[in-house]
Amino acid sequence: MKPLLLLVFLALQITVPHFNEVVEHTFDGDARLLCVADLDSNGTQEILTWDSVTREVICYNCTGSTLWTLPVEYPLMTAAAEDLDDNGSKEIVLLEELGGDTYYSYRIMRIEQDGTVSWRKLIETNISAEFEFHFINADGKPGKEIAAANRILLGGGLERLAFERDRIIIGTAELDGAPYFLVETPAGYELYTFDTEPVWQGQPCEINTEAMESLLCTLFFNAGVCSCFEDWTFTESAPPMKSVRLWSDITGNGTEEALFFTDSSVQLLDSQGETLWTWESPHPIQTLHILDMTKDGSSEIVVEPISRGVHVPSLYVLDSTGELQSAFALNLSGTSTVVFSDLDGDTDPDLLTFDRREKKSTLSIYTNTVKKGQLDNLEPLRSLEIVDPSSFQTKFWTFYAQYRILAGIALAVIVGILFIMIRRRTK
Repeated sequence: MKPLLLLVFLALQITVPHFNEVVEHTFDGDARLLCVADLDSNGTQEILTWDSVTREVICYNCTGSTLWTLPVEYPLMTAAAEDLDDNGSKEIVLLEELGGDTYYSYRIMRIEQDGTVSWRKLIETNISAEFEFHFINADGKPGKEIAAANRILLGGGLERLAFERDRIIIGTAELDGAPYFLVETPAGYELYTFDTEPVWQGQPCEINTEAMESLLCTLFFNAGVCSCFEDWTFTESAPPMKSVRLWSDITGNGTEEALFFTDSSVQLLDSQGETLWTWESPHPIQTLHILDMTKDGSSEIVVEPISRGVHVPSLYVLDSTGELQSAFALNLSGTSTVVFSDLDGDTDPDLLTFDRREKKSTLSIYTNTVKKGQLDNLEPLRSLEIVDPSSFQTKFWTFYAQYRILAGIALAVIVGILFIMIRRRTK
């Protein structure tokens, strides 16, 4: 029976794309992946990283070649890219952590696409680990404003509005020509326009103003906060959220299905809410990606579990019928980031991973071999490891990843006992 299952599993590998690693950059210390974006609108994407040892921002093109570097004075927390002045290219905004006993805790920096610093702005605020930049055309004039922490800044760096230090802007939207800012506070959430008084206060499921219901639910969803409404139309630009139903044409049959996932399972429902299939994950689910990896018109569902280690499944690929097509081992062990994006502009989603550790961090770029682009012209370093989740080898490495500390302690105890026994016999 097992040989038959193995043959079936290997046959499924033919139907899924293969990823070849073509670029690998290592950093001697702690580093960060800042953002991935098409800065110059040429169809390929640039990759921004921060190196804590050299204290510089490094901008790579999609093939891993360095375009420019920028020395920075303080550690960087995050970055984002957006066309702020409507000139067709994206500018970069960075967040520096000043630390120490300074009055201002952070500094925002705007950089042009060629690495030139445009301006720096000191801010005093509390920053959470989930901090993100937001962009909105708040005044109707050309260009966009920057919503960062508790500040709203014009594209030129001038301050338009500031909230209290303990407030963080987590979402922006425009409704009937008016800008709205969803703000998180120690006591809950508030919704503002450019007035100093909030137009709404409360919790995600305490929306008592019918006119603002749709706006608030959308803002909460985009901010990754689950509200009382469960139905959302999925777009690839928005990260999926657990415990809500994401509507999209997963099967490619012209009708939308709802994808629902929790910590332990993935479900696909039809338009009447009937369950089409359920897939139980061997490991707790961290997130999932919905994308057409094979460019055949139907979506694959890539499940990213909470598992770290070598030779263990890091990505489970399901087809639109819920069947497991493949499992990949990314061999990540640090604080890692996984990004699916068409890096070289050949229409198929490529894969970028960033394994962040204290002593060594690694940036890896894998090309999707379905379509031929710039990345496919590079010499492959290795193929992304495909593993059989049911094999003894995979189970062994999974066990080792979960219990390696206990196994090390047990091994040390056994070695110690043997050493003592040998010494006693020699005496």
